[in-house]
Amino acid sequence: MEEDATVTQEEPEVFTSSDRGGSVGGSEGESNIREIPSYPLENGEQIRDENLETDAGQETCVAVWASPEDGSLGPAAYVALEETFDQTLKDLPDDPSLDAFRRQYEQLLSALKRSHESELSLLARCKTLTSQISENATKVTAALKLSDEDQSSIDILKKEVQHAWLLVQAGKDREELARETIYSLRKTIEDLNRQIEATETEHITQEAKLEEYLQEREKLLRGTYKLRTSSEIRRTTSKRGNVQHTKRRGYSSIQQSHFTEDKTSFVLRYC
Repeated sequence: MEEDATVTQEEPEVFTSSDRGGSVGGSEGESNIREIPSYPLENGEQIRDENLETDAGQETCVAVWASPEDGSLGPAAYVALEETFDQTLKDLPDDPSLDAFRRQYEQLLSALKRSHESELSLLARCKTLTSQISENATKVTAALKLSDEDQSSIDILKKEVQHAWLLVQAGKDREELARETIYSLRKTIEDLNRQIEATETEHITQEAKLEEYLQEREKLLRGTYKLRTSSEIRRTTSKRGNVQHTKRRGYSSIQQSHFTEDKTSFVLRYC
């Protein structure tokens, strides 16, 4: 079912180009000047009617009446009004005291543009809703005719509607189940990603430790090789020392034997 939309359209007024955010009236000589209520602006300020005065003798622009198809403000009227706003901003003197007024006037123009765009959007929406209402009215008329002709057709339509609602409810249930499944799968994927990251980190750590172990093994092998080499050198040196010691002992024995022989021969010679 679709809800009815009601759009309130306001009548166009006369905009004075010199109004500060502005007062609206019929012409310069009219006394019944209507005041524009306060509108919120983007920066939090408001344009209030007591701060807006009409400068006498300024040029006025009368809003052009729009056609019923265009709504309350037609394209020509909007273009003329926008040109009037731009011309008013250009005609303002370069006075620092008018900066606040100029900002409020620009904000008013921006609010007018947004309002016009919203109005066009609402009018388009209204046309769409009107066409939909017409289509639904045709369907309702046909349904009423069918109900007048045969009550059984109404029962069939009710059953079809109920079946459609059941299908919609089943679709919602399936959608909810699918969302839960998607959420569960996302959680599972996140857990797997975390596990993969942890595994990669652990693998990197293990590789680093393995590299350290290999380096330490290499150092140990080098140390073992050095120890073996030094041990062999010591053994060789020890063997050489023993041989030299044996040689020295042999030389000493030979010298002693020669000395003993010489002494014996001397004694025998002179005794």
